[in-house]
Amino acid sequence: QRQVVDVIKDLAKLQESSTVLGKINDNIQSLQEVFINTKKRGNVGEFVLEKILTNMLGSNQKLWERQYKTIDGKVVDAYVKTDSEKEGIAIDSKFSLDNYQRYLVSEDIKVKENYLKDFRNDIRKRIDEVAKYINIKNKISSAVMFIPSEEIFAF
Repeated sequence: QRQVVDVIKDLAKLQESSTVLGKINDNIQSLQEVFINTKKRGNVGEFVLEKILTNMLGSNQKLWERQYKTIDGKVVDAYVKTDSEKEGIAIDSKFSLDNYQRYLVSEDIKVKENYLKDFRNDIRKRIDEVAKYINIKNKISSAVMFIPSEEIFAF
């Protein structure tokens, strides 16, 4: 009879562990979805940028603004004000990940080289996109591309 009770207790523990593992699996899938979905990945980058600016400059809108709309209708993730009222610094978060990941997992040298080339082109395109914010009419004298991945930034 004691063995039956022990087996029942072990089954209950096993079921509890299974439930916990299921929740962990769900969380991992949610995290993977963030990095697969370009828009969600962009939202993560904007969130990280906002946290950094808030930690460095505070939440005072006299120093910086999030989702700043330029005179010509473009929206930049952050706008840092300078001493001059005529100009500021645009910061836009860019998270180019797809070709970088393909490069990392590819085993074929030729295919790997192509993914690396594509990744570099992706970064160049993002740089060009951010550079378009620089415009005296928009009061933007400089633009910074924020890369929310230290691994990609260092690459």
